[in-house]
Amino acid sequence: MAGGPEQVPVLRQLRREPEVSDAASLALAQLGDTDERRKLIDRLQDPDPQVRTNALRDCMTVRDPELAAWFGPALEDFRDVVPITGPHAEPKVYARVCDFAVLMMAQLGYRFSFPVEFLERRPPEQIHEARQVVDAMVRERKLE
Repeated sequence: MAGGPEQVPVLRQLRREPEVSDAASLALAQLGDTDERRKLIDRLQDPDPQVRTNALRDCMTVRDPELAAWFGPALEDFRDVVPITGPHAEPKVYARVCDFAVLMMAQLGYRFSFPVEFLERRPPEQIHEARQVVDAMVRERKLE
């Protein structure tokens, strides 16, 4: 829990402590700190799929549905990142960055024409529908 605006000075101090730096940064982003939000948004656009996936997960901590407006690069990323089969199952099946982005959108409150209850490999039309939601947000806000 980020607390309220009165916690900002404490959180900025905690950001300097390596063991709690990430949590303090996310708490500041949750409280609307523009620098910390920009860092999170930059991570959503990072070329490394693990960085993107972690940033998507961090959006759930921040709990701001508006962050989905920056999920476009993740929805275009079809690289495997998260195993969804058991450790001994063959063949191994992985969720892609785009699949994880759809799940995070659903957890942030977005509704689709299909159920989103768990992480799974999604067909192209479902990824496209999620992308349309993001594109509409971008057009509405004139984001780049």
